Amino acid sequence: MTNKVSLTKGKGIIDVQLTVENGGDTEGNADATVTGVQNDTVVSTQTVSVTDAVGGGATRYTFQSYIPDATGDIVWTAVINDGDPDTDAATATTVVNP
Repeated sequence: MTNKVSLTKGKGIIDVQLTVENGGDTEGNADATVTGVQNDTVVSTQTVSVTDAVGGGATRYTFQSYIPDATGDIVWTAVINDGDPDTDAATATTVVNP
């Protein structure tokens, strides 16, 4: 994800990407959901089906870009819903300046 954007300088596009690496011993598909929260409001939620070969390195998935219309940090949370008992989640923050 783009770490910083400026609304007034015309750089307000956030590229949302997720890199998946399968550390287990079973290949499979699962839904990955990325949610962006800015100023206590969900501003973006996107879901894609992901797969990654066992021991095959990392696979990058690109979500639809997001264009913020307000300032304030956006906290992105990615969750892979693979049915395993562990939680497959990660977070990242984008700073949106005026």
